[in-house]
Amino acid sequence: MSGEVMSLSEKQNHLSEPVRWKEELGDYISFISHSPVDGAVLVGSLSGQSLCLDPHNGEVRFTLPAHLMGVAAGGWSRNGDALATFGHDNVLRIAPTANPSEVKTIDVEGWPSALAWSPTDDVVAVASGKMLSIFDTAGQLVACWTDLDSTITSIGWSVDGVSIGAACYGGLHWFRPVEPNRKSKHFPWKGSLLSLELSPDGKWAASGCQDASVHIWRLWTGDDLQMSGYPSKIESVAWDPSSRFLAIGGVGDVTIWDFAGKGPQGTRPVSLDGHDRHISALSYSPSGSLLATCDASGRLIFWRNGKKTKKAAEHIFSSEISAVAWQENESSVTLGSADGTVRSIVTPPR
Repeated sequence: MSGEVMSLSEKQNHLSEPVRWKEELGDYISFISHSPVDGAVLVGSLSGQSLCLDPHNGEVRFTLPAHLMGVAAGGWSRNGDALATFGHDNVLRIAPTANPSEVKTIDVEGWPSALAWSPTDDVVAVASGKMLSIFDTAGQLVACWTDLDSTITSIGWSVDGVSIGAACYGGLHWFRPVEPNRKSKHFPWKGSLLSLELSPDGKWAASGCQDASVHIWRLWTGDDLQMSGYPSKIESVAWDPSSRFLAIGGVGDVTIWDFAGKGPQGTRPVSLDGHDRHISALSYSPSGSLLATCDASGRLIFWRNGKKTKKAAEHIFSSEISAVAWQENESSVTLGSADGTVRSIVTPPR
């Protein structure tokens, strides 16, 4: 394992051995998702493979049918009873965790871009082209909307599961699955939205944009604000669990905006120095005590969260980090890389 971490010694990072286990999938890791039940790792790759790995040793628990053109997205249901993968072959697969061989296969029109399970119901939403579809665990279509003006880039459920938002060129569209014929609510914005992250308290929606800005909406009013001046398009944004801090990944740096009180308008963000390449993934731990930031050079940095964010540990791997996901107990994070490697990494002491 000593060859896994490059350039920085374990003594410097105060960790005896950061890599717990690793698995190779042969191509770019497109998603990682941990089961809410036991932390099992569901992972997909552009090689077409989808695997469920044991969270303790990385052994393969089961393999799902391959997506011949690569896996675009995937994840576990809210209670871990089901899982889904969405492929570039325009196929959605849904399987019960107890018997993953009982896979439901659904053909979906349009180029796949996103998948998200409801936080309150056993339904999964997928975005493909200009279409947003919702299916139950039996693979039955629950609702579908095809009237969006442009290709959907990202989707996200409201905290109560009542509405689902779709980001695309021209703003956010909001739909209610229980009222599929109801006209969508639109938060307009003249630009291309690349991501959508809803704050855990249900008050804010944040989107990284093609024009090197981040657009924010107040969900209860639709009022908006914008953080601009970044050097390139913004694809990585993340809320901490308290909804106070919003982390934004750019080129070579991470900025954190404070949403306490009346919000960040008129304030300046905290800038975290330590990266020198494009931020490829970032995620707060479940408790919010740590922030993991990753970049295109393979660098992973853990930060202690708070008004004075401080570096806790740093590691460098041999390939761009494409995905990061936390174990619920925060003892480790799982990293996916552009070279197809999946690693379980020990986190610094909280």
